[in-house]
Amino acid sequence: MTVITSSLMMSLTVDESDLSVHLVGRKINKREWAGNASAWHDTPAVARDLSHGLSFAEQVVSEAHSAIVILDSRGNIQRFNRLCEDYTGLKEHDVIGQKRV
Repeated sequence: MTVITSSLMMSLTVDESDLSVHLVGRKINKREWAGNASAWHDTPAVARDLSHGLSFAEQVVSEAHSAIVILDSRGNIQRFNRLCEDYTGLKEHDVIGQKRV
């Protein structure tokens, strides 16, 4: 799975009131996304900063000359960078969501 940071702006109706939100995140497995949401009135600068921060973090993990495995609070693999793939012969899309390699 190629990890791509994505953003989406959408309008929702909550308790009969319109709410505009900006979602920034990335796919963490075949069915789930993780990231941040900000109300549109938080200013576009907040959403832009979230998007840039997430993109930068993803770039660091992807291009680091170290094997990096990121786990969630339950010990499930959330990120498995290219060097991990090289060392183990496993692909990220096969280990995402697993407890161990």
